[in-house]
Amino acid sequence: MCSKDHEIDIIMWWASHWEWTHYVPQQMAKQFSRNHRVLLINIPPILIKSLTPRRFKQFIRELLGSIKGPRRVGEKLWVHTPLPLVIPYGHIPVIDVLGKLLSWLEVKWRIKKLNFKGKVWCIYNPFYIWLRGLKNASKDGVIIYDILDEWPSISSKFPWKRSYMRRVERKLASLNAIFIACSLPLKEKKSRELKARTFFLPPGVDIALYKKALDPHVSIPDDVKKIKKPIIGYIGTMSNMKIDWELIHFLALKRSEWSFVFIGPIADRISPEICNLGNIFFLGRKPIDTLPSYLKAFDVAIIPFRQNTFGQFAFPTKVFEYLSSGKPIVSTNLPALRGFHPLIRIGEDKHQFLKLIEEALAEKGEYFQERVNLAHKHTWENRAIAILNIIKEFLHAKKPFA
Repeated sequence: MCSKDHEIDIIMWWASHWEWTHYVPQQMAKQFSRNHRVLLINIPPILIKSLTPRRFKQFIRELLGSIKGPRRVGEKLWVHTPLPLVIPYGHIPVIDVLGKLLSWLEVKWRIKKLNFKGKVWCIYNPFYIWLRGLKNASKDGVIIYDILDEWPSISSKFPWKRSYMRRVERKLASLNAIFIACSLPLKEKKSRELKARTFFLPPGVDIALYKKALDPHVSIPDDVKKIKKPIIGYIGTMSNMKIDWELIHFLALKRSEWSFVFIGPIADRISPEICNLGNIFFLGRKPIDTLPSYLKAFDVAIIPFRQNTFGQFAFPTKVFEYLSSGKPIVSTNLPALRGFHPLIRIGEDKHQFLKLIEEALAEKGEYFQERVNLAHKHTWENRAIAILNIIKEFLHAKKPFA
């Protein structure tokens, strides 16, 4: 962990909500807070999206929480939702700047009230940051830019929004921020284009949770138990930018005797051609502590990502979760995963993807232990330790915090 010469408090700025998802920032916040005080900043609530009775009640709860201030969710971990916005970011540039300025000033006031000392600012999405605030943050501490996607290329249909993200990334590089890339292609891109000091650290896995997929005493949930075998399964968010639905449609038609099970939230409308097929099952979002029991039911786990800009730089969070179960895995040809063969089979096209699932179904466990062993090397704890060690090295070359 970090040297005791430096007192480190961590402010994490991301683009979702503590209760909504269980993604990289929550995992990192939990790990960082073992030894350091952490404040995780949620996305502000949006008034215009809260006009139905149910959503308005939620909006009022979040507003009251914003006024009350940071909520303690662990011994050294707080979560705070900034004051609401009238409309979401990404529509009117002037209102965006004003909203980001006010959120930045509010957060600065909150961390002062918490008496945070040496500050490490962890940024997860550049669009939600007030650009001019970054300069003060770099003087006030260390900036970590933990890059989970190629945000400027994939995030919006609005050109000015993509332009703003690029400006923020250039500013971060000029301020000597520490870039953490989730994939090697992303690391190479940021190092080349921004000349940023960039490190490669893929997402991790909660081994204590996912080892339950190997536990013979863990029962398979009823809603998946009744589905006919073999089960070809996917766990994760489903969006049209991410999932290759044409591939899924092809596979389901070619192998009507297989069951294709999808677990997780659906972000976009899915074509009726997919939904109406009798061997495709959408089981919805599940509590995170039940996911290993669903993974246990799979015969083959798949990563059917599109080979677009998103896929070019993505490192799916589910990789080490899948590997921890020892299950056979088949993925589309994502650059970040090519080095994992033969533990992960890589399909160049839909025909090869189909053939590789057939191979995976015939597997006799020859790669089982290698997969499990690899997953154990990539825990969230190890990822947090690696980032804190990078910060420690940075601080050794920089004068101590005031």
